[in-house]
Amino acid sequence: MKSDLNRAMGWRETLVLSFLLMCGFIQCKSVRYQHVDSGTFSSVDNGQAQVQREDPVFWDGGQTRHTEIYGQSRSFGEKRHHCRESNQDYDCIFQNVFIDNLNNAVLFGHAAQQLNNQSRLTFKNSTIRSLPRSLVDTYTNVELLNLERLQIETIQPFALANGQKIKELFLSYNNIASLDAGVFDYLKSMEKLVMDGNQLASLPVPLFRYTNNLNVVSMAGNNLDRIEDGTFRNNPNLENVNVANNRLTHFDLSFIPRLYEADVKNNLLQELNIPGEIHQLDASRNQIRRVVAQTGNMVEILSLSHNKLNTVGWLKPLKKLQLLDLSFNEIEDITSTDFKQLAKLNTLKLNNNRLFTFTMQSPSSRSLKVLDLSHNSLVYMDNNLKPFEQLEELYLDHNSIVNVNLETLRKLSNLSLSHNDWDCAKLANLVSNLPVTTVVDFDTETHCKDNYKLERGICCTASDKPYHDRLIKYIAEVSAYERMNRNNAICSRDTVYDTVNSVNNEIASSGPPASPMLAKEVQDLKSDVQSLELRTGEARRQMSRDADKIDELIRTYRIPKQGLVQPSENLRKVFDHLKDRDSFRVKETAAHEGEKKNKEKEINDLEIENSEMQAALDRMKALRKQKVNETSQKTVEIKKLEAKKNKNLAARKNTK
Repeated sequence: MKSDLNRAMGWRETLVLSFLLMCGFIQCKSVRYQHVDSGTFSSVDNGQAQVQREDPVFWDGGQTRHTEIYGQSRSFGEKRHHCRESNQDYDCIFQNVFIDNLNNAVLFGHAAQQLNNQSRLTFKNSTIRSLPRSLVDTYTNVELLNLERLQIETIQPFALANGQKIKELFLSYNNIASLDAGVFDYLKSMEKLVMDGNQLASLPVPLFRYTNNLNVVSMAGNNLDRIEDGTFRNNPNLENVNVANNRLTHFDLSFIPRLYEADVKNNLLQELNIPGEIHQLDASRNQIRRVVAQTGNMVEILSLSHNKLNTVGWLKPLKKLQLLDLSFNEIEDITSTDFKQLAKLNTLKLNNNRLFTFTMQSPSSRSLKVLDLSHNSLVYMDNNLKPFEQLEELYLDHNSIVNVNLETLRKLSNLSLSHNDWDCAKLANLVSNLPVTTVVDFDTETHCKDNYKLERGICCTASDKPYHDRLIKYIAEVSAYERMNRNNAICSRDTVYDTVNSVNNEIASSGPPASPMLAKEVQDLKSDVQSLELRTGEARRQMSRDADKIDELIRTYRIPKQGLVQPSENLRKVFDHLKDRDSFRVKETAAHEGEKKNKEKEINDLEIENSEMQAALDRMKALRKQKVNETSQKTVEIKKLEAKKNKNLAARKNTK
């Protein structure tokens, strides 16, 4: 009886419990949530709470300030993701999370908020197309959030609204193409933002308006074409910026006053403004033609390689420079005043420019340890390097140097001399005077031009007048270019190209051949056309290279270029210039020879006059000696007469 009663009560309790659960479920389907701060309401449809509000209200210290569900489904079966592991870098690592652009019903962490106190979060083997609010809303203590390589395309509105404690945010290598202006407004503590390798085309000017603690920003490898001047105006602590490998045509770094290090390489910048407090700046691989630097600049390391600079007068304010890379530019002239203020410079790279001469007599020459002048057009270097006594590395390869004086460079450890125009006698003397510890690029060259020979793996030639001979040879090379252009003018490459295209079109439109013999002829004709196309293409490339060489010669010798004329006309100007220069140097040499002969005649005349004056002086000395002897004899006779006189006077007195 007692057991039957217990069974009946158990059945009733089960029925009541089921009824209550059903009522609760129905209530969850129709409940209206009230926003306690703003007083707005929303209802739950299809198992999801749609929150309407005017101002964001967030989690604060783990305590709920309102009852809204932040767009999360409360229906049964919604997925909740938990931390699966941790390591020394992260105390919360999510695995195998998949969120697409349409999936809003995602929860993270434990239902009990006090258990979600992790501060360093990351993901493994996961995809999040759209970053939801629920992640940061759950982990309100997060300080480091790594969301790299998750294929993120969008960041949902207010997804970072509860990230007031986030200091480091990593969003690199996703598919983010744009950012809302207020996406980072709530990240008051953010110090580091890394978004490399995305698809960003622009940055809204107000993007960083409330991130006053921002110290590091990296957005390398995006599609940015401009960064407006006011983008970082509210970031007084910003010291490190990396926007390399974009398509920037405008980014004025001077609007970041405390910038310490910046990387803007591989962009499309044409002008560079160097901030006053920056210490390291890489602006290589741009199209920079103009550099602006204010007095008192602190930059120490500056890379401007692979740009379009042709002057260096802007260097004067950069007194703190220690390393300067100006390689692969269009610099034609260096004067001693350009480096006058650079007393701390120890590394200077000027390789792959258009230098014909190099002179730098300044305080920087005493501190310089590395100097790269390779791949220029240097010829005369006899005494240009005497001031560089501290130089340890010197690169002179791929120039037209005939001779160089390195007697004062006793600390050289590395030296490159190959691919120049050495005079053999001068090269042998140079090598014999080098310190035994110097490493030289011997045995670099294996084949030499005509009339050149290998000396310890470096090509050289013998000549009584090496500079004059090199000039005549260079003029001959220019004449060869002129002949090639004349030949091409007789048979224009454009005419050949049009003919090839015409034949090719005829073959393509002729239809199938009528007989095997005709088919063979057509096939042979096609082969001939292909061969002619290859030859024509090579001829066009050669002509393009020749035209580039002519332009290079024009720039090298600073000859005004005439537009809308054949390249041969411009080359003729180069030839005339070289001819005039050769004539001038010949006349100058003849004048020097005339001056030399006049000086020799003048010296001979002076020597004759000197001999005559010496003979006269000798005669005067002999006469003087004779007079002295006669004077001595007269003095002796006078003394005798005076003695005799005195004796006679004494005798007279005695007689009286």
